[in-house]
Amino acid sequence: MEEVDDLCFDPASIPRTPDRQFAALPTDEEIASRITLDDATFDRAKVAWVLAANAVDGADLGAVEQRADAFLAGPLVVDLHEGRWTTTEMLALEERVLVTCLDGRQAGAGRAEEGAVARALAARPSLSDEQVAMVRRICTSGDRIDTVVGTPGSGKTVALWASCIPLPGA
Repeated sequence: MEEVDDLCFDPASIPRTPDRQFAALPTDEEIASRITLDDATFDRAKVAWVLAANAVDGADLGAVEQRADAFLAGPLVVDLHEGRWTTTEMLALEERVLVTCLDGRQAGAGRAEEGAVARALAARPSLSDEQVAMVRRICTSGDRIDTVVGTPGSGKTVALWASCIPLPGA
């Protein structure tokens, strides 16, 4: 309170509207569709943020907290581990992606000729051995979908350009 006193701020001077009516907070379905737009998993704070951000007429803090807890305990949410959740929709989407990837293995799709791959790689001498191996694997696997995993800034995008951008005159 000393900091408040130092600023000559009187919390009692804040106008109050105790009888104010707030619009209804989003439904479970609305929360679920909005919360995973940026991330596949979330915490309680993210749920509260989504609720508050979508309460265009304002919201009571207690109501937001209660609504967040109700959402997290609801049927559209899966508890991953302490303090992290995802939605049933996100898990279903991830399962469909995995099935699609697995079903497309060794399908003979989009397989590039070895000579074309060699020429593309020769034209890009700055690629590391790891990037060259990745490009060779992607261009010759025959899989419908290939996955690439690497840390941010490791050169995934630069290497992928070698696998998909035609060489001049090619």
